[in-house]
Parts: sequence; C-alpha cells; structure tokens
Amino acid sequence: MKDKQDCFLFVYGTLRYEAKGKMSALLSGSASYLGEAHFQGKLYRIDYYPGVVASDHPEDLVVGDVFQLQSPDVTLPELDDYEGIGPAYEEPYEYERYLLPVTLTNGQTMRCWIYLYRYPVEGLERIADGDFLAHQGA
Repeated sequence: MKDKQDCFLFVYGTLRYEAKGKMSALLSGSASYLGEAHFQGKLYRIDYYPGVVASDHPEDLVVGDVFQLQSPDVTLPELDDYEGIGPAYEEPYEYERYLLPVTLTNGQTMRCWIYLYRYPVEGLERIADGDFLAHQGA
C-alpha cells in the first residue's frame, strides 16, 4: 500500500482496544493505538458482535478506536478473513471494508479503513449511543 492513509484502521466492536478477544490482541500486537474516535453512522447489534452502516445525520455517531497498522499488507487480509471477506466466503459478504473519514477526540479528521455492515438492519437492535463496549461490560 503506497498511501500513508492506507495504514489507519477504525474499529468499533470486538476489535476495540479494550475488547477481550484473540483478534483484538492480534490487532494490538500488530498496530499502534492512536486513541478513541467516532464515525458518522448507526450501530447495530448483529449477534455477539456489532455492525455499522453509514449515516448522513451528524448526530448518528459510532464510538471506536483508531490504530495505525505496522504492516497493512499483512494485517488487512487477516482482518478481512476475520470479517468473512474474500474468496473463501460466499458473496454477498456481511461486511465490506471502506476508506472513510473518522474524527479523533481532539477534532482531527482522518481517513481510516472501516468495516461496514452490508445486510439489512430491519429488526436488529440499534445501539443508540454508538458505543458497543459500553453494552458489553468490556
């Protein structure tokens, strides 16, 4: 990846800095934690994990964490596999990775990779405050 921005990742669920899991530990070991941020979207509980869809409404904010990936060419394919994206999985994929703007708590906006949920959200529980970990006790 040639663009410096290609090495930033925004996570909002099981990969967050304070999440307790194998993949969050893998991410913490292969990336530098830059801090909390938010994305303009709506957060839903899918199962034991969340999904985000983008929103045009400024009040729809999802809380997450930004990481700078040390080796994005290695880490992003691993994360794609974790999210069920790639030739080993049946399309349409549940998630798709996009490079979109997020805002750090200091007000700085930056473009980060984010996994957006692609399936219908009708009937899913919306997490209105946008903070998945606050509802997980993590």
